Amino acid sequence: MGAGMKDFRMRWQPLIQKQLARMESLEHELLNDSDTGKLSVTGQYLLDAEVKKLMKLFEEMSSNHKQIHGSISKCGRELDKNFQIELNNLIKNQKDFETDPETFQKVNCLIFEHLLSLGRIDVANTFAKESEQQLEVPKHCDIKLFENVMVPFKERNFLPAIEWIKVNAPYKNDLLFKLHRQVVLNLLEEGKKSSALAYCKNIQGFANEFSNEISTLMFVVVHYPNVDRYKNLFLNGVWLELEDELSQVLCQHSGTILSKLIDVGANAIPKLLELRKFIARRTSNGWLTDELPTEVSITEHVHSTFTCPILKVQTTDDNPPIRLRCGHVISQEAMSKLLHSSRSQKLKCPYCPEECTESETKRLFF
Repeated sequence: MGAGMKDFRMRWQPLIQKQLARMESLEHELLNDSDTGKLSVTGQYLLDAEVKKLMKLFEEMSSNHKQIHGSISKCGRELDKNFQIELNNLIKNQKDFETDPETFQKVNCLIFEHLLSLGRIDVANTFAKESEQQLEVPKHCDIKLFENVMVPFKERNFLPAIEWIKVNAPYKNDLLFKLHRQVVLNLLEEGKKSSALAYCKNIQGFANEFSNEISTLMFVVVHYPNVDRYKNLFLNGVWLELEDELSQVLCQHSGTILSKLIDVGANAIPKLLELRKFIARRTSNGWLTDELPTEVSITEHVHSTFTCPILKVQTTDDNPPIRLRCGHVISQEAMSKLLHSSRSQKLKCPYCPEECTESETKRLFF
């Protein structure tokens, strides 16, 4: 489809521009040659003939465009046929983030963190301002890291990113090699061929793993700018892919999770669509409100930060961890059971002799 639109533009744009230029030139010549400022009969005939040629071009172009538009319309019908537009009522505790203030705040915070993780500090600040909400930089989000790595990257300065990966993500050999390669290609585009050749010593350590890529790069360095067969290395898309890879590594380091949440949601929706009719007919509370009715595979599992040592269950928002006065931690449900079984209003710690009241306990947040 993209190729068809591109061919359409390449075919008709030059023809129309050429015809318009001929008409402008003809009009200029005819009016300049006329002392009265009026066109002669011959001039009117010539100009009218050029207008008819232009109108004919428009008719032919319109006919060609209708064929392309027909294909686009078919795409729309196929999308409507194969994809679900209505995604409501897929889960029991569904929330509309646009109408639920608390959820809306959380979604905006996730977007804000994600923009920071990409190094788009100015965009993140604009988003925070336009959202008309108090969006603070989270403690786990190292904004200085994003500024020191992503901002120079956008200015085609890869050295901060390279140094950071060497220290914090040495296992990312593929990304490290790509960054070194982009330094070389950038030097070539700046006309610094000798500097590019000298920098190639930094990629010697990748010879075993990327021998073919290094051979290609050395060919490009030696024969630049006559490297049409490898012009794909200089496309802007390469920069965008690198930016995406680098931001993902930084996100893992800083803890931003928006992309992971979207991936999990995208994997869950097809299964939930299959179960929608079943869920709609179900009347009993067959699952917990914070539970999906089907299993969704997650590449990176995230577990509770605390498991109650008494009940052997992971804590949740409804059953949070509670710190006793002595410092030991149990779940809220375990504390309630201990209080219920106690003969007094005091709660005895199950791990030490100390006692405390419920008012002396504190909820913990990890």
